[in-house]
Amino acid sequence: MSTGVAILKLDGPCTIRNATVLHKELLDFIGENESISLDIAGDTDFDASFVQLIESARRYATGRGKSLTLNHPASGRLLDVLQRVGLVDASKSATSDFWLNGGDLR
Repeated sequence: MSTGVAILKLDGPCTIRNATVLHKELLDFIGENESISLDIAGDTDFDASFVQLIESARRYATGRGKSLTLNHPASGRLLDVLQRVGLVDASKSATSDFWLNGGDLR
């Protein structure tokens, strides 16, 4: 089991069509590592299922004493999906903090 920050690169379509594959990949990665940073390609396709999957993975990791972060703040298509589902806003919630890496929407 790795104790450094392990980076999981997600660069394919992040939609309901491949949610099962992404789910398995995330669970395996969380199982093998203590600290995970997701490197999410900004130019891929996203939908609400991906956002739900990452939110669940974040809670799952936290519940096991592990950390799950993003390499960089959500932007582009992913940020559009996050705004449509109401997970990022100006209120600085823990969820917004996660997706924006502590930044804001400016």
